[in-house]
Amino acid sequence: MNKSTITILAAVFGVAIIGAFAVLLMPAPPVAQPAIAKQEAPAAKPQDPTSSNFQFDGSVPTTPSTATAPPEASAEAAENTAQEAATEQTLSVIHDAMTTWSEEGVPVIQPYLSSPDKQIRAAAIESMKQLGVPEAAAALRAAAKKTTNPDERKAMLDAAEFAESPPLIGPAAQGR
Repeated sequence: MNKSTITILAAVFGVAIIGAFAVLLMPAPPVAQPAIAKQEAPAAKPQDPTSSNFQFDGSVPTTPSTATAPPEASAEAAENTAQEAATEQTLSVIHDAMTTWSEEGVPVIQPYLSSPDKQIRAAAIESMKQLGVPEAAAALRAAAKKTTNPDERKAMLDAAEFAESPPLIGPAAQGR
């Protein structure tokens, strides 16, 4: 390639780059927005069985504006939501007590070992196990004596044994 060809290519390439940047930097022209008139939603009309919205089983589809849950269902849903919130709060208390990693967590978690809620009892057993302190093992053994569920009794006794076992890491493990 000779010098004049290179100069021409550089000029063409330079113009192309400048043109591309010019297009990118130009502001977009304003777009006219159509005026939207505010309209009220049409009132619900009784459904005609001959209309296309009529269901084969004789029912008429409802829209969210016309569908209402029976009062019993909404009260039950509210009760379930409140129960779930209470369970989540209890599980949070158990978890926070477990993360003390000390005997201070035992009196907080211990009452939950006999909770009527199976999920809470399971969380309490696991948290006592993870505390790994002798006080947790004693609380688990005491709760195991009171439970009538053989699976939970075994889980409590296994957790107590684990809580009594020496740690595998940390300062106590280094002395072995």
